[in-house]
Amino acid sequence: MGDFTENSGFRDRYGYIVNQTKERIDAVMKPDQLGEASLYTAIAAIAIATGNYKQDDWDKSYANEKLKGLLTTLLEKSWGNKDNLGRKHPIRHPEEIDYYKYGNDVKSRMSPMTKDSFGAIIAASYYSYSCPNSSQEVRQLARDLMTKWTEYLILFQWRTHSIYIENEFEKDEKKYKYIYSDNNLTNQKSYKGQGSFMLWPPEIYALQNVASHLGIATSQWNGWDNITPELKQSIIDLAAPYIAQFAGEALNNLLKSYHGGFPYSIPLGPPGWTFGKIEGVFEFEIPSGIREQIVTTFKESIKDLLREIVRLDNYTQYQGDELLGILINRILNLFPEVLGRNSWRSILTKSIQQVLPWITGSGWFEALTFIGGLYILKNRDISTISYTLWIYAVECETRPEIKDLLKTPIQEFFSYLRDNNNPNSLWAWIAEDSGRVSEHIQLFESHEWNYWWRFAYQEKIFNEWFKMPEDPSNADLNQLNDSPRLDYLVLSGLAEKGTPVGVTDILSNWWEDFMNLARDAANQYINNLTAEIQRQFNQTGHYIREKLNEVGELIRETWSNTLEFTRETLLQGNLIGKSTWNQAGELIHKWAKVDGKIIEEFWNRTGEKYGKGWWNSW
Repeated sequence: MGDFTENSGFRDRYGYIVNQTKERIDAVMKPDQLGEASLYTAIAAIAIATGNYKQDDWDKSYANEKLKGLLTTLLEKSWGNKDNLGRKHPIRHPEEIDYYKYGNDVKSRMSPMTKDSFGAIIAASYYSYSCPNSSQEVRQLARDLMTKWTEYLILFQWRTHSIYIENEFEKDEKKYKYIYSDNNLTNQKSYKGQGSFMLWPPEIYALQNVASHLGIATSQWNGWDNITPELKQSIIDLAAPYIAQFAGEALNNLLKSYHGGFPYSIPLGPPGWTFGKIEGVFEFEIPSGIREQIVTTFKESIKDLLREIVRLDNYTQYQGDELLGILINRILNLFPEVLGRNSWRSILTKSIQQVLPWITGSGWFEALTFIGGLYILKNRDISTISYTLWIYAVECETRPEIKDLLKTPIQEFFSYLRDNNNPNSLWAWIAEDSGRVSEHIQLFESHEWNYWWRFAYQEKIFNEWFKMPEDPSNADLNQLNDSPRLDYLVLSGLAEKGTPVGVTDILSNWWEDFMNLARDAANQYINNLTAEIQRQFNQTGHYIREKLNEVGELIRETWSNTLEFTRETLLQGNLIGKSTWNQAGELIHKWAKVDGKIIEEFWNRTGEKYGKGWWNSW
């Protein structure tokens, strides 16, 4: 292995970003931790690309040049172990070697790449391609890198490694039983089970979304193919109820917005009739009691339906609008009749698709896998928690509608990490804890770059990593090892770029669309009302409308074909007032019950201008 040259920094002769180490008797720094080389190189690319969103002088001069080098390394050097067909497979580093016995011989191979580097690689491609200041060369390299990975993973059924040696996955406690780091076969390598090389659904969806963003065809991918029993159970027990609650709250807010008023005026008789128009306001809203019933039914329906679909592995049947259609059918009969079923169906379909856009297509299952994955992640080792961050980062970047849905579970997950002494700054970033991110950036800046000799977000919880230099027993390690401050650089880059934007931040307000639908429904209602009023008026010679006023009195209004308009007031079924106007709008009759007496007045009657009478009502 070649040593570092004077100006190579933390890049080895292959172009990878690696740690540095030196022997006690040799002052020359040498590459170290080659097994993490692909991961570190991808993280370095993320750091430069995110920092390049808002350019400073260094970015303008060097960012694209450095990105080209890092992406080229990942594209060309992270592949080896040719099979019989001449196909190369993902490797950790060209000089990270596995040794094993083959008959009486000792064989070797480049160590296959596990999926711990995979998430960072697709994130590096995404940010390099999406950065507004990336050069065309950088974007093309990012796209080439994703194309190579997508073609490989489709061919090999979502596995980063599938050319196994005999008895490869036998183990001796936490070590491989038959794989060694030296050709003397004395030092067993740390065990990595088959799951370490197999993508699970969230990783497949993240890859699909990044590839699609880069213009790579992904329409025939099935993210649910590799669902594990553990993930399935997590979805049934935890993710489905969470999504149901989230959807129920969204629907409740939506239903509160379902109110509006449209004035109308329906003409009766000739144009000269002063009171010859029936005027009013078509108003509609959903009463709170009905709204609660609708929301409860919707939540229970979506929870039960999602659980049943996952339990029966019946995903393909619900890949269009079927799920939303079923849910709407289950609540449709609960809505007020005023708009009619078809109008409500149209309004609900369009507005729910805007506030819950993941509910159509395969988005609901995609959301379930990411939420279920967070619950499983709590029981994983620290390294897995750290590298899985990149899958969630690109999912939130490429799927803003699912980012909204994931916001609370991600924040709850970071709260869990924080409560368990592991306030991982990268998870703090995606959880939108800007205070914690700023605090950790200041923490890095307040120490020398080589104060810590290991990457912060790896095998140790953050608070233990932070205190390692304070332990006197680590003095030799600190003096003999250096680490590039990728942790600081990538955290700074992400903070500078900002967190992913949710759909609620970028969608236009759906209210205008909703009001257009409501207006159409109101117009249809008003047209039907107009036809019915005119039919009654023409057939019976009058039309009667009744309504309650604010004090509980019944107001009865009558339009007659004699071109007279009468308004009566009733309280508890008893008439307490009555007025009649003629065609010209002149009051011609007034009847009132006041203090036990009835007063009746007439105007403009034949032969007399005015008459009045009163008498006791008993």
